[in-house]
Amino acid sequence: MRQVREAAAAAARQAPAEPLGSPRTKGPIGALRLCRNGKHRPLFPPMPVRLLVSLWIIVLCGCSTSMQGLADVARVYWGAGNRQVARTALDSRYRYLRVSVRGRATLMILGYVDRDPLGPIETWYSGHGKETLRLQNGRVVGGTGLPVEWTSVRLSTQPAWSSLSSAAAIERRRDVMPGYAYGLTDTLTVTPIPMPRGTAYFGKPDPGLRWFVESSTGAAALPAAHYATLTVGSATTVVYGEQCLDKSFCLSWQRWPVNS
Repeated sequence: MRQVREAAAAAARQAPAEPLGSPRTKGPIGALRLCRNGKHRPLFPPMPVRLLVSLWIIVLCGCSTSMQGLADVARVYWGAGNRQVARTALDSRYRYLRVSVRGRATLMILGYVDRDPLGPIETWYSGHGKETLRLQNGRVVGGTGLPVEWTSVRLSTQPAWSSLSSAAAIERRRDVMPGYAYGLTDTLTVTPIPMPRGTAYFGKPDPGLRWFVESSTGAAALPAAHYATLTVGSATTVVYGEQCLDKSFCLSWQRWPVNS
């Protein structure tokens, strides 16, 4: 913790101030903010911020066996059972994601949110800080430290979930590691459906959930993905998704706790 505090202080001295309420002042970044006499101290430049977020998450999650690395979960080494994840004490100041791979579960924590023309991109960290998962409107658009990594994802469009009453098409182009597979393309067709059977959704689903299937066709087609959205007021949020990064590695994720 001393090293984290020293790194935070050094970064804060070098960075310009940023208004409270902006995306980079929330979540773990906000937790790392230095305060003096109740006044807002300058924030950190982008790269030090992300390094500090990683360090902070390692400190926060390192002792929890329910917040493991995704690679470990995928190998079924340390993946926690559903009951253990459900019992994990959560800090209400932060946002969590329950990720399941091959029947084993772990928790990730939101590191930061980047702005993008197609919608905010959330970056989630594993307990070890070695793995990240990037989500945009519920779709995986990147990740590091996973058995299969999408290093870059480009989507032609992302229709608003609340406006989807019939099928909509999206062109996707992605770069994948390992194997140096660049420019893989497929066409996604997303369609509203009743709640499917056999999902990894944990807990009792909110009756207001809307479900979608997203099929993939083309030269680099993948198994179909599923998503569930929840609308509260005028805001629609994807609260559950299951997606394959290749034909042999699939994961599901769910905002945690249930129906949060």
